[in-house]
Amino acid sequence: MMIQATVPSGIGLLFTTWHFNGALLWSGITTMAAITYLLLTMRSRRLTPARLAVAAGFYAVFALGLIPILA
Repeated sequence: MMIQATVPSGIGLLFTTWHFNGALLWSGITTMAAITYLLLTMRSRRLTPARLAVAAGFYAVFALGLIPILA
């Protein structure tokens, strides 16, 4: 399954023009913030359903942040 997913993705990446823009930067920033939050929470052994729900809030922040970027 891994090869079936990575080969088409790799081919797609090779033949896609990449334009580093605000939406891509915003996506990277919010993703890294969510990962950092989750890693710190898990390392401190304080991951609870409520804190996991807070991590889901990063999706809302990402979506709301895209509105001014794409408008």
